[in-house]
Amino acid sequence: MLNELLPLPVAVSPHEGESGLGFLLRCSNANGVALPELANLAGARSIRWMTTRDMEALAFLTGVPPEWLIT
Repeated sequence: MLNELLPLPVAVSPHEGESGLGFLLRCSNANGVALPELANLAGARSIRWMTTRDMEALAFLTGVPPEWLIT
């Protein structure tokens, strides 16, 4: 799946103390898509219950390490 994805066109840097979910929301907004659409693009079935593969895909799309999204 990752080989089919491209990073989002608008890069967003995480803010100090920002949660992973808050970052994903801000990133999706900057790219003109709703958060559920971003999750769907990554192949995640739910934004609330994500697998390791979901996190890896979202991290690739947004340009952050997967570990960072867990915070």
